[in-house]
Amino acid sequence: MNSHRLTVALPTSTFLPSIGGVEIGLHNIARGLSSRGHQPVVIAPASHVYRLRKL
Repeated sequence: MNSHRLTVALPTSTFLPSIGGVEIGLHNIARGLSSRGHQPVVIAPASHVYRLRKL
């Protein structure tokens, strides 16, 4: 198993707090990556910044 921690960019045109299939799916991917020790970075246009642990 590879033990390297990765920073993973997740670009999207929309994200939370908007709710829909894309937003929920990407949130689940980000949480899964984080739970495995990686650092997901969601890149989306928004007027607010949310950290994964606050979602």
